[in-house]
This record gives sequence, C-alpha cells and structure tokens, in this order.
Amino acid sequence: MIALKVISVVLINFALKLKIWFNHLSNRTTEALLEKLLLAGLFISETLLKKPDLFTDYIAISPSLWYDDRHLTKQAPELLSKHNDKVRNLYLTMANEGGTMQKGLDELLEAIRDSGLENLKTNYVDRRDNEFHWTIYHEAVLDALRWIIPTASPDYADDEGPWYLIEGANPEGWTDN
Repeated sequence: MIALKVISVVLINFALKLKIWFNHLSNRTTEALLEKLLLAGLFISETLLKKPDLFTDYIAISPSLWYDDRHLTKQAPELLSKHNDKVRNLYLTMANEGGTMQKGLDELLEAIRDSGLENLKTNYVDRRDNEFHWTIYHEAVLDALRWIIPTASPDYADDEGPWYLIEGANPEGWTDN
C-alpha cells in the first residue's frame, strides 16, 4: 500500500511539472488539456480527483480504474466533495473491456453525478459495442477534442460564401500583376 501511495505522489508531481512545461511551450496559462489512455487514463482520473485545478480539460480513454481493487473510485465521492465548482470538462470513454474496468468507470460516473458539481461537465461515450481496447484511441481522442474545443460553423455574410469558394474570385485587395 505504501508503494501505491508513493506512485500516486510521483504521478501528481509529474502532473504539476507537465502543466509547467505545457504552459511554457504553449504560452497558455488559463487552459490546459490532459489526455491519455489506459494506465495513463487512471493517472488522468486521479489528477482530476486529487488536483482538479491543475487542468481545465481531462480526457480519459479506457481508464484502468480497476487498479488496486478500484481504490480511486471508492475514494471519488470524498475527493469530489472537496472540489470547488470551477468549470472543468471531463471526457470519458470505454471500449469493450467490461468487468472491473467498466465497473470502476461506472462508479466514477456515479460519484460525479452525485457530487452536485454543476460546472464539472462530463461526457461519457459508451463504445462497448463498436470498439476494442486496441482500436479505441484515434476515434475517441478526435471525438473528445471536438467536444472540448468545438469549432464554430462558418458565418458567411452573403449567399456566395468566401472568395475561395467562388469560381475566378480573388481575395480582397488582390492584384494580378
């Protein structure tokens, strides 16, 4: 049990360093995205539960919440009760792993539903019927990014659309010299 706590502390410290590195590289200090798969999905879930203010957006794909007899999801209600209600996004999905993998995820979702945290926006996409453990990642991460960072529909001022959609048109100020 001590080894598990040490691993947990190491991972949380890693998350802190990752955020500092991310901020340095991207020059973004107000938003940060954390996403990963499998045991890293457990890390994502643990970071959200234990250090919720580190990131604003979390993506956990097939998180291994079965680990340590679902210890993290059993702690989830207590951990969530300590959260402030800042806006955060959590995208969760699971392939056809089933068993304790699914049970751990179901427990986490229940804890979130029961937490009363209105600003913790959660999107669970059930992929049990159409994805395997080895096929889930690419489609799931694209779906998650589209949910977290939606793109606006083009707002065309006229019916013709932008210049590049009009045969023979050029950008404003273009000269054929």
